[in-house]
Amino acid sequence: MKLDRGLAGIVAAVMLTAMSSAWAAVPRMVETAPGVQIRVLDAGAKDAALTLVLVPGWRFTADIWREQIDTFSGRYRVITLDPRSQGDSTKALEGNTPEDRAADLHTILDRLHAGPAVLVGWSQGAQDVGAYVGKFGTSNLRGLVFVDGAPAQGWEKAVAAPGLAQQLQRISQYARNSREATEGMVRSVFRTQRPKLELERLIADAMKTPPTIAAAMLEDDIFGPDRMRPLAKADVPALLIAADASPNAADLAALANVLPKALPVKSIAGAGHAVFVDQPKAFDAVLSAFLGQLQEDAQSSQ
Repeated sequence: MKLDRGLAGIVAAVMLTAMSSAWAAVPRMVETAPGVQIRVLDAGAKDAALTLVLVPGWRFTADIWREQIDTFSGRYRVITLDPRSQGDSTKALEGNTPEDRAADLHTILDRLHAGPAVLVGWSQGAQDVGAYVGKFGTSNLRGLVFVDGAPAQGWEKAVAAPGLAQQLQRISQYARNSREATEGMVRSVFRTQRPKLELERLIADAMKTPPTIAAAMLEDDIFGPDRMRPLAKADVPALLIAADASPNAADLAALANVLPKALPVKSIAGAGHAVFVDQPKAFDAVLSAFLGQLQEDAQSSQ
């Protein structure tokens, strides 16, 4: 049976509405430096009590946070982005360090007139959150969230780590065979079975970062300055979320010891590295409780 054009148009519109209603955030480009445009998604009320800022991992984009945009934009303002040289943001030939990405984020929050913010960094995003606090402090922040990743502890620590050879091999693989390495990387962050179309979209997004830039980013993330030590001065509550059996457990434990107001690490069962995609309900419940407590504390201090 064939649909006439009018009915087909209605069906297409309904399907498009159903797809877009799950995360009603219109993308925009924000200039953060001369020649650098960052793709940003901004959802929820602009005058919300808190702004939830979601920072994705290495070569992922704002779209990885679809579930969280849908869940939290009804109560909070939610801002997420394609970091510099990732997704549809400008591919910069230099300035691809966590410190540069932190400066981009600071400019975005300023230009969008974001209210009190909670920074959520996943994987590489944890480096960016650490760099942000190191550069700009916490005066405009209400909380920090680190998701299955912790800021680097300096190149000396990285060189002494038992997995150094593996890390160097990984960088070489991405530079030499980016497509194969990207497919493996994207699949490896999940423990649950993901739809084929979703994986293809994530791989295509990750491939938008040129291999040489991707390798440089990864190298500075691992072997850059100590971004954990400055967090000892962070005077806001911090939530640490990990996948169960996470290979980053030791780094998260070290981070919990550095942060003055860190809560005990929350482990999410049945999740891979992309905790919030594998187990979104469990992840969202933990994050929601943290945000609710921040609001209660703010109200009681007034």
